[in-house]
Amino acid sequence: MIHQYFPKASLGADIMVGHPGEGIEEFMETYDLTERLPLTHFHLFPYSPRQLTVSKNLPDKVEEREKKRRILLLSYLGQKKIKEYASHFLGKEIEVLWEQEKNGVWQGHSPHYLKVKLVSSDRKEKNLKNTLEKVKATQVSQEGELEATDLNLVKDLSSFKESTNLIYA
Repeated sequence: MIHQYFPKASLGADIMVGHPGEGIEEFMETYDLTERLPLTHFHLFPYSPRQLTVSKNLPDKVEEREKKRRILLLSYLGQKKIKEYASHFLGKEIEVLWEQEKNGVWQGHSPHYLKVKLVSSDRKEKNLKNTLEKVKATQVSQEGELEATDLNLVKDLSSFKESTNLIYA
């Protein structure tokens, strides 16, 4: 329903695995539901007992190894879903809030909570931290991050191609 009003909405969920009593059948119900829902982001975490909680004393504890396996399965699903969602932005202009620079690459987030890396820019030396800027999404990484190009470079390249076409036409 939310996508009727906000077609590009990004939806996330916190998902706990391995609560006492969670058998393989219950886990698969969680997996199937997560796969069907239009979620784009998951925060996965294993159940851990806490003092003064009822669940600490419940039977049918899930082994740590099994919790890790379930988190791994859901993380693969999450990676698939974020890549699918991010691909809708390829070739489009997106606004990014730049947060940090690592090894000459600026990183930030779009309004849809997608991680974005500025891979091509004539302004790598400029401090972009806490600035909003429009870029063109060019590629989706294996992790579901968007790689982007500075719009100024895109415009310069377009102008170059147009002038080259005139010369060689």
